[in-house]
Amino acid sequence: MGNGYAWYPLWPIHLQLTKILAVFLCCCAGLLFQSNARIFAVWSGFGVYGLYGGILLLCGLKEWLDSEHMGLGRNKIFGMMMAALFVLIAEACEKARIRQWANTVYLFFPLPAAFFLTVLARYGAEEW
Repeated sequence: MGNGYAWYPLWPIHLQLTKILAVFLCCCAGLLFQSNARIFAVWSGFGVYGLYGGILLLCGLKEWLDSEHMGLGRNKIFGMMMAALFVLIAEACEKARIRQWANTVYLFFPLPAAFFLTVLARYGAEEW
């Protein structure tokens, strides 16, 4: 890990990618609030996952995957936490009387969760 992630050679590229994903998410969220179209809710969900991945890259995801023993397992567990966050957001939408958005938000839980659990089951046994 060294003296910090700022000295990691790909850190500026990961920072630029994270900034681009943050701008993408802001644009999609802005268009969602202006137009109330479900497609922008879907794109915003993709943007949230992308931004989360960019933040994980800034925290050293590539280094975890390359050098650490449990890097892939840690990555998939963090992905499951993000998928579970979408369930909490959808339940908050139902309670806040904006039920028309709850089913769109629920969309981002089952498929990513199934993906993360499948990859964790496939490669987690080899790591642990």
